[in-house]
Amino acid sequence: MTALCGGGTSAPTFGAAAVTDVGSAAAALYLDKYGAGFLTPAIPFLGLGPLTLSTFCSTDPPAVPTFTSDEANALLHLNFGADFDSGLAKFKDQVLHYAWLDLCVCTTGGPATQPSAFAPPAGTAVPANPTPGSTPCASDDSPQLACSSDVAVTFVFSNNASSGGFPAVVVPVGATVVRLVGHNIITGSNPDSIDYFYYYYTATNGGGHVGGNFTVASGGTGGVDWVLPAGTVGFSVNCARHTSGSNNSNLAQLRYEVYCGGVPGQPNSPCCPPDAVTTAKFDALLAMVTLIQRQVAPFAYVSGQVHSALTGTGTFSLASSLGLLLNVSVPARAGRDAGTPETVFNCGWINFATLDGYGERFFITTESQIVLPRLPGLYTDVGYSFAPDVTVTATELAREP
Repeated sequence: MTALCGGGTSAPTFGAAAVTDVGSAAAALYLDKYGAGFLTPAIPFLGLGPLTLSTFCSTDPPAVPTFTSDEANALLHLNFGADFDSGLAKFKDQVLHYAWLDLCVCTTGGPATQPSAFAPPAGTAVPANPTPGSTPCASDDSPQLACSSDVAVTFVFSNNASSGGFPAVVVPVGATVVRLVGHNIITGSNPDSIDYFYYYYTATNGGGHVGGNFTVASGGTGGVDWVLPAGTVGFSVNCARHTSGSNNSNLAQLRYEVYCGGVPGQPNSPCCPPDAVTTAKFDALLAMVTLIQRQVAPFAYVSGQVHSALTGTGTFSLASSLGLLLNVSVPARAGRDAGTPETVFNCGWINFATLDGYGERFFITTESQIVLPRLPGLYTDVGYSFAPDVTVTATELAREP
């Protein structure tokens, strides 16, 4: 019975693999779906491990947790310590809850209760990336200059630099679009005068090339969104008038706005979607590194299969474990040395083994003893030799998920 199904039963979604590994791509999709995308930077630390859906889907998943701001900030900014550890445990529960909603289905009493949109706790410093193309990454106004029919005036902005033989605005790294807008246009005595702008770009080789032109009517309307050619490092704008042979002039001012990575006012999407093959390879690499860490340099262990009432001699099969916890019923006749812990003698020993033979041996020395062989991943069996009046319960110590 599951609370998510209103007290009904649940099972794996039709077509889901019997054993499913929730990778980083799936975790990111779950977080985005339920409004918790701000936690995406913490995904590399998850290490959920394979889920056996027949077991996973038969009961309720962990509840969606409540983070403190300290825990959320520790996860997002890699502040390792107690807050990071407790935040990571909650983060695992959260992703498992979302995974259950994707991989499991209510067979009776459903549908499953959907969680409310997730939000960062108050005081969380959420890293924010600006939307490409939404706001300019550089901008400036030129002085108001006289634009005559006979003289081309180069508009010089306050951050100009000399490049390619004429004053040019330095283009910021990542710039893709320049918006040029004429404003504060004051028409001279010839009412037919229309200001005519032409703009140049400066390439990486220092050469200046014509980029295009645009007109601005009296009153300051008109401009252009100019997509920068590849290799642009600067640009310059000149002004003249359509009317020729006249000494009349107009006053004109320009504003430029540089947009980095997009089109002005429009959010950008990547030039190509994420590569599924590359994502899968990264997931496989992360899983392999996580397995090595869990097996060779574990931070913790969890209790696994229990082998009870062991006495005399025998063997038992060993799952993929880090070692054993031995709880020993020590007889009164056993030798003892006082201390912390008390040391006992003549109770017996165990040997870890592979199919080819026996390896490390450990003698029983205390009533409660943790045994961790140096190469636990190799061993498949345990042989034990206990005195007839000694009873041992051996609990396998499995690596953390």
